Amino acid sequence: MLGRSLAIFALGLLLHALPWFHLATLRIPGVLQRIAVCYLLAALLVLLTGGVMGWRLQAVVAGALLVGYWGCS
Repeated sequence: MLGRSLAIFALGLLLHALPWFHLATLRIPGVLQRIAVCYLLAALLVLLTGGVMGWRLQAVVAGALLVGYWGCS
């Protein structure tokens, strides 16, 4: 899980740095980097809320995130 997230994050940095690498213009919050962070957080949520009642907590967290996103936009 952590390795896959780091690989996606590093791939995003690598793809942005190619073909000309300029440290001053390196974009860290790119699309693949955001996907890597979201994947890591979702995987941690699934691992930490495992069991019979886990899907309910996952649904509550997903609903809270959607309401929060809706409220911010």
